[in-house]
Amino acid sequence: MPETRDRNSVQSVEKAMRLLHVLGRAGTPLPPGELAAATGLSNTAAHRLLRALEKGGAVARIGDGRYAIGFLAHELAARADPHGHIRLAATGPMLTLQEQCGGETVGIYVPVNSAEFMCIETIPSKHGIRYMEVLYRPITIGRGATSLVFLAAMEDRYGHDALLSYLHGIPDHLRPFPAAELADRVHYVITNGYAESEGTRVPGLTSLSAPIRGRLGGTLGALTLSWPSGRADRATLPDWTHRLRAATAAVAERLSSEFPGDAAASTYGHLTNAAAPARQ
Repeated sequence: MPETRDRNSVQSVEKAMRLLHVLGRAGTPLPPGELAAATGLSNTAAHRLLRALEKGGAVARIGDGRYAIGFLAHELAARADPHGHIRLAATGPMLTLQEQCGGETVGIYVPVNSAEFMCIETIPSKHGIRYMEVLYRPITIGRGATSLVFLAAMEDRYGHDALLSYLHGIPDHLRPFPAAELADRVHYVITNGYAESEGTRVPGLTSLSAPIRGRLGGTLGALTLSWPSGRADRATLPDWTHRLRAATAAVAERLSSEFPGDAAASTYGHLTNAAAPARQ
């Protein structure tokens, strides 16, 4: 049965979309001839369309003449992701932080709601023994350095009494310390700008975490550096803490300059859609 054509369609656009579809699904750069064969285009037509797509940034030609998905497609996809702007802004600072801190694991976390957060990007340690976070899996707030950062954001937004009430509501098996002691650790984060934990969420794992703040002061997320507790000398921690805070400042600066609307609108409460801290 012959293909029915839509008279309102633009055939060159349809062909270009076919090229992008094949290239995106391939997951690896492809030569023009292979793209032409996969899409049913002539070599001439494929070359012409690829050049046009390259000019617009939809595809990129690499050194050996093959084509890959370009920056425009990545940027559009990232902007469609509600956390894409944070991931884009954090990529460079995360790589720099890892290089400065012994090649250890770096992750970026965002709140899911008033009781959970999740990792949206991680750069795994360059060492053989390492902990890998599962992306986009909700983690209950309570244990670990990253939890302390989000609890500090909660106190910033709702006040100390509301935080204490929230901490008392956390089940004992999810709370590593009594509520009053945990509140003191949260206050340390507010005063010093970072949190440290050793084995409180993942046994044998030490973490440093610091908040990424928006232009209006709200906590947009947390940048967390982690490593097996026996690997790093504690004498390095002050230096690593300084570099971690510099990295979060760099992320915040990129968010403010490159995504001013997102950075201005996003606060802890906005991201969590939470009117007040409460546990169900």
